[in-house]
Parts: sequence; structure tokens; C-alpha cells
Amino acid sequence: MRQARHLLAVLFVISGALVACGSDANPAASGSSATVAPASSNTSGTAATQPAAAGGKVECAGLQEALASMIVNWQVVIGMSNSPTSEWAQIPLGTVPKFGDQLAAITAALGSDADAAAALSFMSGANDIVQRGLGGDTAAQADLATYMGADISASIGKQLPISIAFSNAGC
Repeated sequence: MRQARHLLAVLFVISGALVACGSDANPAASGSSATVAPASSNTSGTAATQPAAAGGKVECAGLQEALASMIVNWQVVIGMSNSPTSEWAQIPLGTVPKFGDQLAAITAALGSDADAAAALSFMSGANDIVQRGLGGDTAAQADLATYMGADISASIGKQLPISIAFSNAGC
């Protein structure tokens, strides 16, 4: 039952990402870049994100591809806390060994948005634990479960500020 809920959550998020990324009005669909306005300070602590990559350009097609892969891996990482570390290397979904690179690329593009940066930093911490587990650290499963917390929706919800920052980037 627990795996079915995780699978449904994964499918929901992936479907939402594909719908959001598949718009004909999306500059990434035409291969163009978007100019991004400077970010402003968000002191409210809310998910009202600001434009990313202050004053720069975001290469939307590459960012969209990294974002899609990162979202899949994000869901896989959330589920890894329910699997023994000995099974992690055989998970058939995603590209978890590349998760850190995906997070770094998205942070470089959207990291000037404080809320997106916080969410990416959180998942970077999870990735550090996952990499330990892939390296054979059997305590990584328990560490990941503790780090992610019992509320799966909170971990999934951390994707929202990243999606908003991506949208604000003009992609």
C-alpha cells in the first residue's frame, strides 16, 4: 500500500511537470533563451518565489531537461527511505547517480531565488545521504528516513518553489 501511494505521488508530480513543461507558449519549445529579471528579497518565508539568475539568461531547453530528470530523481530519493540500501543501486527508475549534478545545474540557473535555493539545498542534503548509501553505508536508509521526515507531502511540496522559479525565469 505504501509503495502504491509513492508511485501515485510520483506519477502525479511527473504528469504535472510534463503538462507545465509542454506548453506551446514555452520559449524552451522553440529553443530560445529567456532574459531573467533581477531577483528581489523575499523575507516573508512564503513560497512566493522571485525571478532567478539575476540579470542573466537561462537556457530554457537545457534547464527544462535537467528539471524533468531532477523531478523524477527527487521522487525516487523520497521513496528510497523505504528500501534497504542494498537495493538502491538496482532501482530501475531515474538516474540517481546524476542527481547531484542535476541539482547543481538547476541551482546555478535558479539559485538566486531564495525559496528555490532552500528547496534545492534540502534535496542536496538528501543526495549526500543517498550517495553514502550507494557507496555501501547501510545506515543511510535510516539517516535518509530521518532527514526526509515522516510527511512525504512536505518533501514533494519543496518542488513548488523550484517550479515557480522556473516559470519566473520565462521558461
